Amino acid sequence: MAQRSDEPDAPLTQPTPRLADDDVVASGIRWWNAEKPELDTQGKAILGRIIALQDRITRRYNAALAPFGLKYTEYAVLATLRARGSDLPMSPTELSQTMLFTSGGLSNLLRRLAERGLVSRTAAAHDGRGVTVSLTAEGRALADRTMPVQVATDRDLIACLSGPERSALEGLLTTLLRSGG
Repeated sequence: MAQRSDEPDAPLTQPTPRLADDDVVASGIRWWNAEKPELDTQGKAILGRIIALQDRITRRYNAALAPFGLKYTEYAVLATLRARGSDLPMSPTELSQTMLFTSGGLSNLLRRLAERGLVSRTAAAHDGRGVTVSLTAEGRALADRTMPVQVATDRDLIACLSGPERSALEGLLTTLLRSGG
């Protein structure tokens, strides 16, 4: 609620409207350019939008997977194991290297999935100290049901792009990833 203008010492306050992610990036860049005009903010303009998209994508995945009782990170483990071959176990290290999120909390995530009966953890055959992770029959069935949902969400998220735009963006993002940046 705004304060009355006849109160000279009190600051006028307004609720801050929620801006779209791109508006937040554009506003931030304008602030940077106004306060630090000597800095080249082109990287911030690009990478800020990638970060905003990451958040938007994760929220959309979580919403699409909620009816199945999954968060995106849980789904990612199931889908990674399923795509690899449901009969091929993976070590937690292999999982973390192939999934598109950091490995922090992977042990707890695997424990929760095992408690739900979606994965099994077995002592590694080669030394007995490590573990391998495999899908259970229930985990495989859930992965098979949710993989089309996630792919449909992907399609929905990129529907605003034409075929050539999709190809160009894929190429540009691949270049950024390969640059080691």
